[in-house]
Amino acid sequence: MIELDDLCVRRGSRIILRDSSLSLMGGIVGLIAPNGSGKTTLLETLAAPWDRRVSGRLLVDGAATTPGEWERHCFYLPSAAKLLEPLLTGREHAQIARRQWRSGASIEKIAHACGASGIIDTPVRKCSDGMRQLIALTVAMSTGARLLLLDEPLSALDPTNKERATRALAKWAATGRTVVMSTHDLGIADSFCTAAEFVREGRLATVSGKDLDGTSCRRLYREFYEERRF
Repeated sequence: MIELDDLCVRRGSRIILRDSSLSLMGGIVGLIAPNGSGKTTLLETLAAPWDRRVSGRLLVDGAATTPGEWERHCFYLPSAAKLLEPLLTGREHAQIARRQWRSGASIEKIAHACGASGIIDTPVRKCSDGMRQLIALTVAMSTGARLLLLDEPLSALDPTNKERATRALAKWAATGRTVVMSTHDLGIADSFCTAAEFVREGRLATVSGKDLDGTSCRRLYREFYEERRF
């Protein structure tokens, strides 16, 4: 289990998140909120919790951890555009990731599961935005990291590839790993997420798996963010 307690995040004089706690026990956790609410900030915080602008306590399996140990536990995917080098192929990126994380993951199997087999040896500069996202997901899972932090990883995918990639993530997470994924697709969140975190007025509102009923994310989004506008 990965736990973050008493989380507070500042950006300059502004408090982005405060008095929040997060427990990650495997599965896909949907990170849901309108634009500008702090989703990316939370993912960046999880990737680098020792940032001086962050306060709180991080525990891994009940014990404190070091920055070096934490880097081996997690992988942060900000966006395909920021991660991928245009002249390299998807396979070359995945091979680098495997070496850095000392992973024994099969690039071929992961690429197939993500729908990237046909483009894995194509230079990134020749790929569309959607193709780059499939490659980026392949790279992320090739690390074998215990925790994947994904910032809107499905936003450029067509419906078929979006569902296939999400099924690949769900299968990957079923091995005991955790995916924290920001998304605006509430249908995907309701169909695949095993828990959800809503960023609401600078705090996290947690919906555990037992409370998700297939429509919870859409219903709570309306309750938290839309109904108050009228």
